[in-house]
Amino acid sequence: MEVPKRILVIFESETPSPEAIRYASELTRRMDGELVLLQLVRGGTDQDGEARRMARDLRGTGLVTTFETKDGDPRSELIKYMATRPAFLAVVWGGPDDVILEQGRASAHWLALVRDELGCPLVTMQKKKDEQDAMSGDRGLGDVSRRSGKAGR
Repeated sequence: MEVPKRILVIFESETPSPEAIRYASELTRRMDGELVLLQLVRGGTDQDGEARRMARDLRGTGLVTTFETKDGDPRSELIKYMATRPAFLAVVWGGPDDVILEQGRASAHWLALVRDELGCPLVTMQKKKDEQDAMSGDRGLGDVSRRSGKAGR
């Protein structure tokens, strides 16, 4: 069985996390794969300008990059999207790092509730402990947390 060479970055805001984009694009380059940016929005708001520009810039560096927006319930839209596409090697969360998957604590965020349905690992970016303690803002890529979904694809 061939291992998928596609990485999916998902996010809800206008702009995905620079750390998530950096991590996902570096991983995609190493495996000579495809990077997919998926913006999940509610209510049809046209917020994709910055993310679309990021995808265009990544394509300009030679990285195969696709950008898509899905409107509706993010949980449902992600599951439908993944069910109708070839398998991904990993899903990278490109939203705020304080929203999901805190160590040892359950989260009510929709992504925490569907991570076992993804069929591939879920990767989240986390700031280093000293950055969290200092609340000093974004100083670069922190620890990477990997959460595996069930291998059912």
